[in-house]
Amino acid sequence: MVHWSDQGIIVEMRKFGENKLILTLFTQNNGLAKGIYRPSKKTISFLSLGVLCACHWQARLETQLGLWQLEVIQDSTAQLIFDPIKMGVASYACQLLSLVLPERNAYPLLFDSMLEIFQSIPKDPLLALGVFELTVLESLGYGFTLDQCAATGGTENLSWVSPKSGQAVSYEAGLPYQDKLFKLPQCMLENGADNTQSFLGKSIGEDELKSIVLIAEYFILKHFNDTCRLTDVMNSRRMLLRKAFNRDT
Repeated sequence: MVHWSDQGIIVEMRKFGENKLILTLFTQNNGLAKGIYRPSKKTISFLSLGVLCACHWQARLETQLGLWQLEVIQDSTAQLIFDPIKMGVASYACQLLSLVLPERNAYPLLFDSMLEIFQSIPKDPLLALGVFELTVLESLGYGFTLDQCAATGGTENLSWVSPKSGQAVSYEAGLPYQDKLFKLPQCMLENGADNTQSFLGKSIGEDELKSIVLIAEYFILKHFNDTCRLTDVMNSRRMLLRKAFNRDT
């Protein structure tokens, strides 16, 4: 018998038979893991995406689907259910994790970041979404290099992001190609591409926020374009962002 205990965030739920579910959890030390869960009348009420649980997984073999035992630690989404934008951001974050993370690969720093990001959704859902996406890209090895110009090696007047390399480009070097480059958000330059968590709690203007989510979307689609169902999830994300930005105007 193979078994382990951990804590994890519910990121996907699928019905399995008459009274069972297949749950996918993003766990702290065991990464993305799937298992069968039989909810009771008491436990069915807490099952939703984004819930943090103490979890125990067991199976006869490591390669089997396995069975879950769960106990709720924190339901970060309970305060979001009456706000469709905030709830949409939380659901999207869970969906993206379930699609792009490889199973059974531990990402403890990403897990810790996710807990902080979920806590920030009630205050600033759009910033939380942008930080989440940049954090996922960085954690999976697709971070940005923003400390020098990709074309000249210089460190002054960095103004653009190359869609080809994810590197910064200086204003002068990028000006002839500006219609093919992304505008570099100042907050990414000031705080560092590998320190996106520091954005949380800060006041970031709408134009910079739009640049962040535009850059993040492009690189998510670039690096995970062969991922099943990703197109549908990203289309839903676009609709969510459109509603959110329109609501804030």
